[in-house]
Amino acid sequence: MKVVKILLFVFCITFINCQSIVGCLLKIEAKIVDRNLNNGIVGQLYEDYVEVTIVNASDEYYYIKEFTIEGNLPPGITATPDGRKLYLDGRPTLAGTYDFNVTLILTDYNDENSSDRICGNTVSKSFQITIY
Repeated sequence: MKVVKILLFVFCITFINCQSIVGCLLKIEAKIVDRNLNNGIVGQLYEDYVEVTIVNASDEYYYIKEFTIEGNLPPGITATPDGRKLYLDGRPTLAGTYDFNVTLILTDYNDENSSDRICGNTVSKSFQITIY
């Protein structure tokens, strides 16, 4: 096993940027925190968030580079990234139950154009908000 690691290391240095391989060997990856989002009431201020953590690394060095939402947020609610949180806020205008999927891409504060230090920098999770 030691020989394989040494060969992998030599390959990294010789041919590619090895940050991604090191990240995968250490199993550094992003995870969306598993939690239920708050319910809301039509016309009243709604505030909640989706949070990302980094497994096997200090997560203070990473932030949400981009995000997509598939499905429907409640009308009147918007999503805004800040650090490792995607804030959901606004005043909902229509009652109902809204199912949506959030996909987040994380990157490193030290390298905005690359996420090579994370093995699995894209994460997705389904959520639901009920507006009364």
